[in-house]
Amino acid sequence: LARRFGAARPGAVLAGLAFAGSGYIACQLRHLSIVATVVWLPVGLTLLDRALAPSRTPGPFSDTSQGASFSPGLSRRFLALGLFGLVFAEQVLSGFPQAVYICGLVYGAFALFRASTNREYLGRLPLSPVLLAALGVATAIGAAAGAVVLLPLSELGSISDRSSALGWEWSTMFAYWPRNALTFLVPYINGDISDNTYHGPSLFWEDYGYVGAATFLLAIYGAVRERRHPLVMFSIGMTLVAYLVVLGPATPAFGLLYTLLPGMKLFRLPTRFLIVVELGLALLGGIGLTRLGADLKRWLRKAPGLARPIVLAISRDKTQW
Repeated sequence: LARRFGAARPGAVLAGLAFAGSGYIACQLRHLSIVATVVWLPVGLTLLDRALAPSRTPGPFSDTSQGASFSPGLSRRFLALGLFGLVFAEQVLSGFPQAVYICGLVYGAFALFRASTNREYLGRLPLSPVLLAALGVATAIGAAAGAVVLLPLSELGSISDRSSALGWEWSTMFAYWPRNALTFLVPYINGDISDNTYHGPSLFWEDYGYVGAATFLLAIYGAVRERRHPLVMFSIGMTLVAYLVVLGPATPAFGLLYTLLPGMKLFRLPTRFLIVVELGLALLGGIGLTRLGADLKRWLRKAPGLARPIVLAISRDKTQW
């Protein structure tokens, strides 16, 4: 996914490591069904990009070897949508509706964004509506495949305290502690729940968002340097909106989703949108590392060969973490 967004190989390695080793995934190992759902999110987005992107998409780095990416022909677009349906079915079958719901929101937003950038035609018909219709069919079939899990789960839910929406206070009872934003950079700055040194007012494993200082700073660098590129703009918007939702009642963002989106009132812990923040930071970090490599080549004109070792050293450092 990072490669399709424009990151070079070292940047893509950094993005993959940052996402797979993020604080959210590490802590949610206590909820295996959540992890089994969200790990497919980058795969689903990659397939959507293969299906919906324009045939020729300029890369964000005009002065690097990335150049432009090419989307496949019509048959391969539909193949990508079919594979997306399988990925979505796998997510639904994992049995954690809230995680599927969050991934679905990201998929929907990205599909609309990508479709809006594709001006191609299929005969006299615009290509994007045809592909979006096919995406709807693939998603519906994927959701139907998960009915074998969802229907029994719904029956169990009907005799629990979650048979219907329980109100705003229930949905926001474990609010995000803003000080935990520091854990994006320093893992145990507020203590560690495993040795009972964490004394924050929130749940440690729901707030923990570590990606590492290098990834975080590179994400800011990439966002600033490449902010005009559409895919980077989408990544920035996705990350910021998701974090506003994570903050729960502290901002109007979660309240708007709670009021306007069907099904949102059935879930609690808006902090679970952290997985979207983690993915956005990982992608932007990979893009930032690629942008830094290109900039170093210009800044070190008398020794351009130093740029690549510096970039690889940053990526290797993340591997050791």
